[in-house]
Amino acid sequence: MTNDRKIEIELSATYYWDHFSYILRYIDRHYLPLLQEKEIAFLKDFSELPFAAQCLYLRLASRRSACFRIEKLHYPEIGDVGTPLRVLRTSGFLSDVSDGVETIFTKQECVTLAKKQGIKIPSSASKEEVAALVSSADLIASFSVGVVAPARVEVFAFLQFLFFGTRSRDLTDFVVRDLGHRAFVEVKEEDLKPYFQTRDEAEQKWAISMWREWFYTTSVSADEMLASWRVHLLPLASSLLEPSIRAF
Repeated sequence: MTNDRKIEIELSATYYWDHFSYILRYIDRHYLPLLQEKEIAFLKDFSELPFAAQCLYLRLASRRSACFRIEKLHYPEIGDVGTPLRVLRTSGFLSDVSDGVETIFTKQECVTLAKKQGIKIPSSASKEEVAALVSSADLIASFSVGVVAPARVEVFAFLQFLFFGTRSRDLTDFVVRDLGHRAFVEVKEEDLKPYFQTRDEAEQKWAISMWREWFYTTSVSADEMLASWRVHLLPLASSLLEPSIRAF
């Protein structure tokens, strides 16, 4: 019998910043000629942010939630988020929101507000149904909370997409692509081969990936889905580039 030994990898408190920095160095080496103005601007603006603001942005932009209650933002490695929040707001990496935030409030909070407004809530109502009965603005005002959302998230996601070659992996599940390890491993960056050689290759696979995500999350009718397929994906069939064939 052989004893399997678990290899423990010690990550820094800001490991996610280490990972993203690795990705940025890779993009700088391989993808600068493919980048558009909005991506170049993102890289420049991000590099000028203080370290704490960079960390807070990565924390928020990497999560699946679209918006966050400021009162619930607690990251020990960042400390007081007041200054980073102000920096991110003024630099265009964060915005205050008031619409569509019902999902970040608990069911009980939504019920409490509904009762204040004289709205009767069936005992069998789900959180989503209760939230639909009250407005975002009323929730924010009633509980005196600030709600923020990370901005420029599509560019952030696209930069990660260039590195991983897929939308299914990002900073939340960092994988060194060519090795397949589910951990951050230091390898020579020049040994990693870029997935895309041209902007067209990257954009075509990005479009397919985005449509596939929409397909799995949408609730539209079959006719509407088919219509979307015909408009957005079918035209690609006759001009598929090599990186997109399997995805298509």
